[in-house]
Amino acid sequence: MVNLPSGVLANMRTAVADLLPDTCTIQTRTNTVSALGEATPTWTSTYTSVACRLDPVSTVSMYESVQASRIVSDSDYTLTVPYTQTIDATMRVLVGGTAYEVLGVDTGKSWAVTRRASLRRAV
Repeated sequence: MVNLPSGVLANMRTAVADLLPDTCTIQTRTNTVSALGEATPTWTSTYTSVACRLDPVSTVSMYESVQASRIVSDSDYTLTVPYTQTIDATMRVLVGGTAYEVLGVDTGKSWAVTRRASLRRAV
């Protein structure tokens, strides 16, 4: 593996972040408990106007499961955001008015230039 100087990696991160064509809102969940003790999820827009790119998943996915003896993708979309953006599987993403659940976030890349999250359309 080639070790990049930190300045080169920082320049790569900036260049890629500038090329993300869309914006999204990343929301965090809190539960509001009623007088009857029922928890109702409330979503708060924690990060707004986040540069992003939303791509439909092809045949390859970071998250797969076995259904009816077949391996199927558990995610429908891949979201790419800048490397410094906070995002995890407890969050929700809004892109173009559509809400998506975050299934997981990639980790362990040699040159961490972006963050990618697997998403599924929220119901």
